[in-house]
Amino acid sequence: MRFVQAVVLLLGAVVYVSPFFPISADFPDLLLWIIVGYNVLLVVVTLLAIVDSVWKVRAGRLRELAQGVFIVKLAAIPFFVINFAAMALLTLGGTALVFVRGIGLAVLAAVAFATVLTYLTMISTSVYGWATVALLRRQQRLGTAFAVVYSLLLCVFVADTVVGIVLFVLVRRGRVVEPPVEDIPVRSIEGSPA
Repeated sequence: MRFVQAVVLLLGAVVYVSPFFPISADFPDLLLWIIVGYNVLLVVVTLLAIVDSVWKVRAGRLRELAQGVFIVKLAAIPFFVINFAAMALLTLGGTALVFVRGIGLAVLAAVAFATVLTYLTMISTSVYGWATVALLRRQQRLGTAFAVVYSLLLCVFVADTVVGIVLFVLVRRGRVVEPPVEDIPVRSIEGSPA
C-alpha cells in the first residue's frame, strides 16, 4: 500500500502542474473534476494506508512500516515542491487581481482552501510514521519522550520528512533506544540534588 500512496502523491504533482499545460480548450472545465477526483483518490488511499499500517503494527512488521514512511515521505517531496510553486503563483496572481478585478478574492479563497488540503495531504503521509512510532513504543524500543516528539514533528511540514528518514535509518540500523531515566540527573525545584 505504501507504494500506491507514493504513486498517488506523484500523480498529485502531475495534477498540480497540469493547469500550466492545458491539453484542450475544455481543459479549464475538466480541471475542477480532475482536482476533485484526485482528492477523493487521496482520501481513499489514505484510508487504505491507515488500515495497512494498523495491520502491520498488529503483525509486528517494523521494517515494513519504517520503509513505508521513508518511501511515502520521499515521494511527497516533488508533490509539495510543485504544490508550493503553484500556490505561490496563484497567491501572487490573486493578489494582483484583487486590485484589477473582483475575482482576486475568489482566487485567494481558493488558495486558502488548497492550503488546508495541502496540510491534510501532508498529514496523510505521516500514517506510516505514527504506526512506526507506535510499534517501537509497544516494543519498548522507543521512550515516551522521543515517541511524543517524533509524533508531533510528523505534523510539521518539512520536519515530518526528516523524522521519516530518521525513523527509517534508526530501525534499519537497530538503534532505536532512549537513555534510561535513571541516567538523567534530576534536581528539585530549589536546586538541591534530589
